[in-house]
Amino acid sequence: MITNDKTERYTKFTLFIIFLVMTLLLLISGSAPVDSASKVAAACMLVLVIASLISGKFNDIPKTAISPIVISTAAYLAIYIISLFYATTGQFALIVFSYYLSGVSMFLLAVLLVNKNRINTRNLLLILASTVAIGGVFSIDAASIRGLTTGLESLLSLFLKNGGLYLGAFESGTRMTSITGNPNVFGSLAALAT
Repeated sequence: MITNDKTERYTKFTLFIIFLVMTLLLLISGSAPVDSASKVAAACMLVLVIASLISGKFNDIPKTAISPIVISTAAYLAIYIISLFYATTGQFALIVFSYYLSGVSMFLLAVLLVNKNRINTRNLLLILASTVAIGGVFSIDAASIRGLTTGLESLLSLFLKNGGLYLGAFESGTRMTSITGNPNVFGSLAALAT
């Protein structure tokens, strides 16, 4: 493994960007339409992957980066792209594709970073756990005393130009949705982080 100073700084910068994008999108996704938040996530992750590949930061990855999991994920993405052309739901399929594109981009970055240096595995898991912890604190606060959430709502309203912003934490009396607005998304992230 090549572990020179430039590579380590680049890896730390990439991990910081991943943490920043994940945390901001977790906080913004409840306030913006979910579709626009997923498009922002897809664009950020795709730009990060493309910039990493173009700059040549991952030219020296070992052959272990190409594994059955990576090949099957690429095949799944290819099948999904092909299905976009004959999907009867058109617009909905295209919107959901941004979810997959963001996830596959994040997966590709994880594979490239983990195969570069094994310590990055621990760092990526720390990023995921930290992001979910921040989202969990804001979600519990949104469901209870709303001390932190009120400040977050006013800050997001300022930047998003959305006057009537409300980060709710409940689906009409049935279950806690978290600040993401979708309990399944937050539950999946929490399950991955534990």
